[in-house]
Amino acid sequence: MTQDKPGSGGKRPTPEELRAQVDETRQELGETVEALAAKADVKTRAQERTGAVKRQLSDRTDAVKHQLSEKTAQAKEQLSDRTAHAKEQLSDRTAHAKDRTAHAKEQLGDRTAHATDQLRQKATHAAHVVQDKAPAARRGPAPWIAAGGVLVALLLVRRARRRR
Repeated sequence: MTQDKPGSGGKRPTPEELRAQVDETRQELGETVEALAAKADVKTRAQERTGAVKRQLSDRTDAVKHQLSEKTAQAKEQLSDRTAHAKEQLSDRTAHAKDRTAHAKEQLGDRTAHATDQLRQKATHAAHVVQDKAPAARRGPAPWIAAGGVLVALLLVRRARRRR
């Protein structure tokens, strides 16, 4: 350990130089011991590793949260679009059904009016026939039965109109 320091010119070092070398060597040795102790300190290394894993896990969790948020927003938008489309289709179908119902109601009203007119004409014709044959009706029950049938038909028509 008696190495000459550069700059000493091959002479033997002075006691002060030796003390300086010893202090420098002690300092280097202390740093080396600290480095070896840090490597040998399993608890500290485990804590450092745990901290690194926690940070990685936190980063991954944040990334998954972000992806989940984006996916949720996309799903919400798609659902909104689909709902709007279904609403439009339902509205169109409802309007079409209303039109068909109104048309059917109009046709039914026309048919009912036509049938009522025909029935009135037949009832009027029957009444004229009965009046023409009134003297003959006194002779038998047939004219009275016919007049009763006409009256029943008129009552049925009137009743059907009230139900509408």
